Amino acid sequence: MESIYVVISGSVQGVGFRHFARENARGLGLVGYVKNLQNGKVEVFAQGESSDLEKYVSQLKAGPISAHVTDTQITWKEIGKKYDEFKVAF
Repeated sequence: MESIYVVISGSVQGVGFRHFARENARGLGLVGYVKNLQNGKVEVFAQGESSDLEKYVSQLKAGPISAHVTDTQITWKEIGKKYDEFKVAF
């Protein structure tokens, strides 16, 4: 199991991005969280199998139809805290 930390930039708040991220993560069996940042970006931390995380990154780069992703910064991390589910954090 691996984990990723992703910061997504663009028109990604107020467009359903967190719901999109949560549903796609759950569909891949990932755990972690998605959260809006005060600077207008979205933060995602996800844990799961490497191949599922790679698929997830592709989904995040595309975003929901109402979003416009301009950049994704991805950091692969060692497992730290283990999450039980994927949720929207506030």
